[in-house]
Amino acid sequence: MYLSIGPVSEAFFSLFSFTEIFLHRPFQFIDTIMELENVSLKDKIIRAVVGFFLFILVGGLIVTFLPGDAEKSFFDVISGKSNVNAGKIGDYSIPMDYYQAAKRECYFQYRNIAPSLAEDPSTLQSCAFQTIRSLVVTEQIAKATGFSASETGIREELSDEARRIYRESVNGAGYSDDEVRKPEVIYKQILNSAPMQYRIDRKNASIIYDTLLNSDLKKTDGEIAVQKESTSA
Repeated sequence: MYLSIGPVSEAFFSLFSFTEIFLHRPFQFIDTIMELENVSLKDKIIRAVVGFFLFILVGGLIVTFLPGDAEKSFFDVISGKSNVNAGKIGDYSIPMDYYQAAKRECYFQYRNIAPSLAEDPSTLQSCAFQTIRSLVVTEQIAKATGFSASETGIREELSDEARRIYRESVNGAGYSDDEVRKPEVIYKQILNSAPMQYRIDRKNASIIYDTLLNSDLKKTDGEIAVQKESTSA
């Protein structure tokens, strides 16, 4: 699984390239002239207004010549209606923050068992997509069985973790009250470290593996017959 740069990313690249060519260099020239001569305030205002409208014009031209899908995606990103995805697994689009959460988890896993691999981008990328693949599978199992972890329950667990970290900071480090982060600050930092959907999928996977996939299921008559045949052979 490789990350692909979509039309939106290309649009941003084109926008910044044109801005560099048509805006940055002219303003360097204008700055040089302003240093060499005494420009009136009126002229400065006029040049600022002209520069602003030039930026709008160049940006409008770039958007105009974008393909239809790229233009729509560009405006979706600007308006917050859409997020740039990290890739796809089957028909499932992977949000960038979801991918980053999986990659961060892989980093800490490798840091404990193989520190050199924790610094290898290709290893972390492969691990992240393997993690997401397993979460996609367990999500389908959860939907089929009608099971889903509670967001409220996850928030309670994070709150308990924040209070635990706060108690350890107060009792262990010898910091003053002003130096120790408050429980609500710790809670927000933990909460914002990964998207809630990733936490829900992670919780679903943990429970499903513990209760279903790792449990002893009742053997069918065919399995019992095969087992008897193999032991008597």
